[in-house]
Amino acid sequence: MRRGTGALAMALALGAATAANAQSFDNRSVMALHRAGLGPDVIIAKIRALPCNYDTSTEAIIALSSAGVAQDVIVAMVDKCTGSSRAQGVNNASADPLVKHAPGIYLLESAQPAKMTMLRPAASAGLKVTGNGSILFPLMAKLTVTQAQAQTVIHGSRPTFYFYFNADDEKVNTFGTVGSAAAQSPNEFSLVKFRVDKNTRQFVVGRVQPYVEVVGVDPKNTLPFDAEDMGDGIFRIQFAADLPAGEYAFVLPGGKTSFRIYDFSIP
Repeated sequence: MRRGTGALAMALALGAATAANAQSFDNRSVMALHRAGLGPDVIIAKIRALPCNYDTSTEAIIALSSAGVAQDVIVAMVDKCTGSSRAQGVNNASADPLVKHAPGIYLLESAQPAKMTMLRPAASAGLKVTGNGSILFPLMAKLTVTQAQAQTVIHGSRPTFYFYFNADDEKVNTFGTVGSAAAQSPNEFSLVKFRVDKNTRQFVVGRVQPYVEVVGVDPKNTLPFDAEDMGDGIFRIQFAADLPAGEYAFVLPGGKTSFRIYDFSIP
């Protein structure tokens, strides 16, 4: 492969790379719009435009009705969530990891009182390309994430995570969604360690040098983890060795052009 051809291929493949970000619109958001005086038509349009992120349990519906939220709005929420695990009685407040939670990645914090903390996806600031494509200085594309540290800070070197999937409906939940389908297994994710550069974090998503071209997360730059299937779409993630202090993320590649980044920090 000619060096110029490889550089052009990576530029075309990765030039549009972004981190997929989902809007968070839940029961509290519906209540906020209602209190602001917006009519049912506006709220329903918002509900229909975004994936299910609502609590449609009996208690939650009663709370919405008691607050004066229109019946048509509540029906729209239930319709949007039909088939999702949220509509099947999830309990995000439970510290028991075997209780079904909304789809996502959760950190099990064992300090008393124990709790499950959900990792939220991070936003990408774009690509940084370095090098000239030679053997000594390969052309490197690095996805950068704003801020030097993740919001989720873990006080321990061997954390335990739980992945929750809604295996019955690939297109209802927003967890891990890249393109049109939601992730279904931890094996679709890679664990990477960021390189911190000033006020950004970076990891390599492309490399070009003579006779070598890698597009996407290079397996050589990933860290191993053990995923145990606990049943009902629940997976426990553990590590065989301590993780050194640093910035990490579970990354879901979506082809060549987008990534979902769930980051955490070990100080």
